[in-house]
Amino acid sequence: MKNLLKKSEEQRLATLSVLSDLNAASRILKAEVSERMKAEEKLKKRMSELEIFNEVTVGRELKINDIRKEVNDLLEKTGRKKKYEVVE
Repeated sequence: MKNLLKKSEEQRLATLSVLSDLNAASRILKAEVSERMKAEEKLKKRMSELEIFNEVTVGRELKINDIRKEVNDLLEKTGRKKKYEVVE
C-alpha cells in the first residue's frame, strides 16, 4: 500500500512538473505570437506608407515628364532647340 501511495505521489509530482512546464511554454508562445503580430502590423503600416509615397512620387515624375514635353514642344514651335531629353 505504501509503495502504491509513493508511486501515486511521484506521478502527481511528475504531472505537476509537466503542467508547470507547459504553462511556462504557453506563456512564452503567447508572448512570441503577440510580438510577431505587432511586428506584422508595423510592417503593414510601413508598406501602406511606402505605397502612398510611391504613388505620389511616380505621379509627380509623370507630371514632370509631361511638363518637359510641353516645354520642348513650345520651344520647337518658336524655332528654338529642345531643352529636355524626355524618356518615353
